Amino acid sequence: MDKSKARPLPPLARLNELFSLDHETGELIRKVSTSSNAQSGARAGSRNKVSGYRHLRIDGVLYKEHRVVYYMATGEDPGSLHIDHIDTNKTNNRPANLQLVTNQVNLQAKTVSKYNTSGFTGVYFDKRDNKWVAQIKIDGRKRSLGRFADFEDACTARIKAELNLFTIQPRREGKQLELYKQLKLSIDESQNPI
Repeated sequence: MDKSKARPLPPLARLNELFSLDHETGELIRKVSTSSNAQSGARAGSRNKVSGYRHLRIDGVLYKEHRVVYYMATGEDPGSLHIDHIDTNKTNNRPANLQLVTNQVNLQAKTVSKYNTSGFTGVYFDKRDNKWVAQIKIDGRKRSLGRFADFEDACTARIKAELNLFTIQPRREGKQLELYKQLKLSIDESQNPI
């Protein structure tokens, strides 16, 4: 099975027959016992240690819990679209924390990669010419935003491109978030002088 394609969900009537959804917590509670491990009244599913997402087995098939929760909460089958966890917590499946997005928008919302050495999404240092490089990925293709002597100039170029091209801004935390707020403020002030 192609990992980029989501497994079709069971019919909503079948899900409602098997589970009740707690809208406050995002937990699925079993209505029917299916084994000694899956008792009626117990929370369905478990956390996958590798992916970090919660999964559950329905009629012998494994599904991601957040997709089932979204379907049961909205009545809308996500189909080939992705479910974004707004707070980035993969186990927080409260319906208010889930939003339906395209793959491209889902990728835009990603936090900084663990392989990123600059600490800022889309910016890296090129040792060959001692410059900071800013780039952005749109429609599966990387686009150069320029080469800069100053780190903040490279970050500013990246932020401007995101504001023009992205539907959802990347999630930032710590020093990256502080720098983003500072640079975004200066961008806003330069575009809207008083």
